[in-house]
Amino acid sequence: MNYMRKNGFAIKDAVKKAVIVRFVPIMATTITTAGGILPITLSQPFFGPLGYAVIFGLLASTVLTLVIIPVLYTMLEEHKQTKLDNKRNQSIQGGENCEKDITVFSSN
Repeated sequence: MNYMRKNGFAIKDAVKKAVIVRFVPIMATTITTAGGILPITLSQPFFGPLGYAVIFGLLASTVLTLVIIPVLYTMLEEHKQTKLDNKRNQSIQGGENCEKDITVFSSN
């Protein structure tokens, strides 16, 4: 996402493209791993808790990677952009008021 942002993509476009690019490899890995662990989880009671933990951990990390991280990234980048825009506006407005401040200060 940062690479695309440096190349001029808007925040939401960079996030959308990054999720699309990463979707197939992440889902393929999750499905094949869960599919490989599922038979041993269901057939052997000793490995059941471990298998369920791994499967649900994979599902949680998939949701985290494809949904939550992009949403948080978008929120933080938009907040950072708003903060920079406000700072720029204040510095521009501060530059216009400098002459008034100098004349008031020098008249004392």
